[in-house]
Amino acid sequence: MSYPDSIIASTKKVVDITAILTEGTAQLLSTMNLQHKNQFEILFTPDSSEEGLSKLKAIGYSLLDSVITKLYIQTIEATFVSFTYERADNKQYLKDVEYPESIKMTFLEDEIGTVRQYMNKWSNSIATIDDNGMFVFEDDQTANKRNAILTPLMKNGLPSGAWVQFKGLKYMSMETIPFDQSSPENMIIDVTFACDNCYWKTPF
Repeated sequence: MSYPDSIIASTKKVVDITAILTEGTAQLLSTMNLQHKNQFEILFTPDSSEEGLSKLKAIGYSLLDSVITKLYIQTIEATFVSFTYERADNKQYLKDVEYPESIKMTFLEDEIGTVRQYMNKWSNSIATIDDNGMFVFEDDQTANKRNAILTPLMKNGLPSGAWVQFKGLKYMSMETIPFDQSSPENMIIDVTFACDNCYWKTPF
């Protein structure tokens, strides 16, 4: 079966244009600086809604938070705000907004137990255990909240144009830590935090 010259010529024009676009895309990809997941900074700050937190205490928290976030956090697993829809005939309509319930962070521990001490203080700001083994909850449950900003970094170390905003972080639980006499591995601690909100922020 043979095609008319006009169809062949038109098809060739489309193929040529597609080839140019493909070549341009390939060149763009070859010069594009892709985002690396292993380069990021995170900063904890006291929740701005904390009414009972003194300025001196807030400064003390911030200094310790800065040390923890700079040296000890290895990975962060974050779930973002999402929208759910419901169908009516052939269309989807917004149904609800789903907020993240928790996020998980993995910490690298040192020999003096800096991370465990830090998490213990955070836990004690929620509740302490009395001599009878009963939990005594703090009256002010807002003073133990933290906000956080996670900023992915570019190859040159500068912050990228999109960052993650965490709102209302509260210590929730520490996962099982395996102690092994035969393993030379460093101690890794997984901690789960309750989270009011988690979303991407951009300057524009």
